[in-house]
Amino acid sequence: MGLCLSCFDPQNFDDTPQTKTQEAQVCSSQLRTPGWKKLASQGSKLFACAPAAHFFSHTMPVLLGLLLFSMLLTPGDSLECETCIATSSNCSGKMMTCSANEDTCAVSLTESKADQISVQSIAKGCSSTKACGQGPYSINLGKMFTSRGVAVCCKGANCSSISVPLPPVNNTVNGKKCPVCYSMLSPCSSSDVAECTGAEDRCLDLSIKSGTIKITMKGCTTKSYCDALSQNVKNTFKEAASGMIDGKCTEASDSLECETCIATSSNCSGMLMNCSANENTCAVSLTESKADQISVQSIAKGCSSTKACGQGPYSINLGKMFTSRGVAVCCKGANCSSISVPLPPINNTVNGKKCQACYSMLSPCSSSDVAECTGAEDRCLDLSIKSGTIKTTMKGCTTKSYCDALSQNVKNTFKEAASGMIDGKCTKANKAPPSSRFPLLALSWLLLVKILL
Repeated sequence: MGLCLSCFDPQNFDDTPQTKTQEAQVCSSQLRTPGWKKLASQGSKLFACAPAAHFFSHTMPVLLGLLLFSMLLTPGDSLECETCIATSSNCSGKMMTCSANEDTCAVSLTESKADQISVQSIAKGCSSTKACGQGPYSINLGKMFTSRGVAVCCKGANCSSISVPLPPVNNTVNGKKCPVCYSMLSPCSSSDVAECTGAEDRCLDLSIKSGTIKITMKGCTTKSYCDALSQNVKNTFKEAASGMIDGKCTEASDSLECETCIATSSNCSGMLMNCSANENTCAVSLTESKADQISVQSIAKGCSSTKACGQGPYSINLGKMFTSRGVAVCCKGANCSSISVPLPPINNTVNGKKCQACYSMLSPCSSSDVAECTGAEDRCLDLSIKSGTIKTTMKGCTTKSYCDALSQNVKNTFKEAASGMIDGKCTKANKAPPSSRFPLLALSWLLLVKILL
């Protein structure tokens, strides 16, 4: 017999190891489900007994299904509700007193699927009409996990006999996308994207911490689940001293396509590219850069976010060796091809702020040169761009608008280039900073303008 590795209790969510003897007692009902050694319920507790090799990959996703939808029911002063949770279509448990904010009992039925294995789960308990009256809901983590269910309000004897129908399966892709990931031990980060289906129009970002275990998950969900979650997330597991839940929902983005190109001219054309879930607009960025008395205009089109391309005009000033000014404009559809992007006017008025200035394409950038900031330039820029064996480093003055746009997109820029790495930071410029000139290539201007898309 395997060791019972986890004990899930909605009244006291923990991960206490069980002994073999306890496993034999707890799992005596032998509720068998394909893919798991044993699942058993005892009162309001759910125990998962499985070999260690299968626990994280198989057992936990189903426990997650139970957890996700039991969160819509809060443990309970005047109302009493039957409280239980089980991996079946029905359960029974003790009557519990509800809190003053809970005005109804509820039954939540869900079907969760992981690794082609489906399990039905039921939860009964105290709730609010705002939470259990939201209608059917679903959660979609792409290929790794899906779940659908409904929470129905009830009172008294009706809760024991009520029939809770599962919402029908709807796998029709609706064009919206969300970042997707799932992790039990480390922060959840991934470039994967889930294609939302049916009524899923929200992106879910949920973390649940209990003891040393932190479950983090991201994916698509429905407005109904988000509305119910917002009602109960602060009160869920309120008796668990170590339990912490943090969940938020944002509107899912449509599947967006943008023309993508970059050139040393005032216009360019290119292929339509699919944008990521974090990119909600197309953008056109026009820049004029000057080095050694030679000026070159650069244009870039592509996917962006409204936070990046809506920052207004920007400029970069490396002193006498290099200056650049430009603007990124948000656009969508045919408007991107015909949009006129005006360059911001030149402003050479010194504003009293200074930054260290240097530029290098081959070695670390260090210099005692100082750039005198002009116009709206009130930030010092420190930017390095590595592609293959070439590393470009530059320091100088810039505007807050460029820094804000940079902070939005620096991690996603040149995502098609496997060897590309960008690291940029901005600090406030001052009037007395601590104090190599290299030929500038057109590539440098293109890099600067592309960072904003």
